[in-house]
Amino acid sequence: MTAQTPDILIVRGQNLDLYETPLYPYPRRLPKQRRPKFIWPSTALWRGYIGTWEIRDGGLWLVDLEGYLNDGEGWREARLVDALPWLKPPVKAVWVSQTLRCPEGVRVVYRHAGFGSAFERDRWFDIEKGEVVGERLVINPPPPIEYWIEADGARRPLTHELSDGTVTSDLYAPDETPAGERFWAAEAGAIRSEAAKGDVDHVLAEYVRIPR
Repeated sequence: MTAQTPDILIVRGQNLDLYETPLYPYPRRLPKQRRPKFIWPSTALWRGYIGTWEIRDGGLWLVDLEGYLNDGEGWREARLVDALPWLKPPVKAVWVSQTLRCPEGVRVVYRHAGFGSAFERDRWFDIEKGEVVGERLVINPPPPIEYWIEADGARRPLTHELSDGTVTSDLYAPDETPAGERFWAAEAGAIRSEAAKGDVDHVLAEYVRIPR
């Protein structure tokens, strides 16, 4: 599968790339005659749409989508009101119970398949029936540096051990943006070297450990 175009997740006013497809289960539960017939405009968008989501008030909301529908005579551009007209946006995504991944920072490994590329860091949102029950920030490559994210966006660090054996409770100043390569320049160089050889699966298994 070709690398896919992500959905959009708005968090605290910032647009993040969403490397999951939380809308996918919803139309599959509908009777066949009510399911929207999405078509793909390119191999980089097999699902046929890009959804826009937002996390606010402790929940996950579907704001809109931009996609392509088969109307029986060809295709046409469509928004959420065209594809699922009985939903009035924003819609609380109560059908979603999964962990959502939003990569951030530098892409360190490109994988020409789905959402398989690896990035400098990942932000994870744990969703249960449309409610946000947890948010984590994980810095890659290993060892992972992980923070719990409070409701106001502040991060609470866990204790970490660096590759040189140094143990610290927080590696960054409170107002500093985390950046993995600051601590793993050598490992990041190794990742790019291996990726250039095309050994992507080895790179992912050896250097990128993402907790789910």
